[in-house]
Amino acid sequence: MPINPAAKYRQIFERIHGAIVGGEYTAGQQIPTEVELARAFDASRPTVAKALRQLEKAGYLNRRRGVGTFVAHRPQVAGRLLGLIVPRPGEGIFAPMCDAIMRETERCGYGLLLAGSLMAGRDVALPRKEAFCEQLRARRVAGVFFGPLDVPPGQTAINLQIAEELDRAGIAVVLLDREICPYPGRSRYDLVGINNRRESAVVTEHLLRLGCRRIEYIRDVWDVSTAAARVDGYMDAMARHGIQVSPEWIHYWRGDEQAFVRELMRPPHAEAFVCANDRLAEALMHNLAVLGVRVPDDVRVVGFDDNERSARLPVPLTTVRQPAAFLGTMAAKMLLERLENPDLPPRELMLSCELVVRDSCGAKKSCSAVPA
Repeated sequence: MPINPAAKYRQIFERIHGAIVGGEYTAGQQIPTEVELARAFDASRPTVAKALRQLEKAGYLNRRRGVGTFVAHRPQVAGRLLGLIVPRPGEGIFAPMCDAIMRETERCGYGLLLAGSLMAGRDVALPRKEAFCEQLRARRVAGVFFGPLDVPPGQTAINLQIAEELDRAGIAVVLLDREICPYPGRSRYDLVGINNRRESAVVTEHLLRLGCRRIEYIRDVWDVSTAAARVDGYMDAMARHGIQVSPEWIHYWRGDEQAFVRELMRPPHAEAFVCANDRLAEALMHNLAVLGVRVPDDVRVVGFDDNERSARLPVPLTTVRQPAAFLGTMAAKMLLERLENPDLPPRELMLSCELVVRDSCGAKKSCSAVPA
């Protein structure tokens, strides 16, 4: 599947930004041309130009018309470099979160070294993980924002290994969005996120109020703490309405198998699906449309996150909106506080979300069915 332009732009931005902060490109050095970068990243020139404009706006590049693009002269302050590791820096909630972290840390005089994605296809790239941790140590990074990686069952120890490697090197860690230990466990690191269990209960409750009773849950195959918490929230809401959830109502899906969706719709099928994230909800609605199943007339669908595509889908998606940018800002403040006072006890900051009601849940359909 081709990478969408937004993700490609982020990839180019992060690669050049990391090369500048990491010393691969030095002050005054000319970087490759737009044509060369477009070829290297298999991207369009407008996508490359957007990444370069953002780097120029952030003060990392000087673009001289008719001459080329050069690394700007920026003062280097010893010990004022931070790191960022997230599973998908250009997608979902992590894109605005990373942007906010970059703005806030640079406002406070810190540089930010980006890991980019440490994922290789569908599996964690261990050599890349180890190489990046070594790079952070060599660069004397003071602290790291760590969004634990999406890992398959059996590889859950990887995130803990990353955090402990950083800890042993004396690098402060703030977790983004999720825990590094299995739900409902709590690690010794600061965490900025949301109450996934409560917010999942809220979106499930919305479907229940619309009259749905057979509501099934679709989660990703990755072993992350947020997914388990969201399943529990769904179960909580169903139990409050006296509905016993059958184990067959909870599904694991990668989002790429139409046969799975065809099987879901065999009678008797669900009235509604709660998806663990908007990416799964979008994939589900696409496959339902291919099969001729209408959303919300034949089945209702809700998601979680409110990513940049959710409102623009053929059937706009009802979802839970995370305050992603503010999560990033608060994470930056928390890490800087941790650097000022390393003896603070582990802290957990949970921000509230907003239920965004759109067409996919059938709310308009339910209202129109009520007699005047």
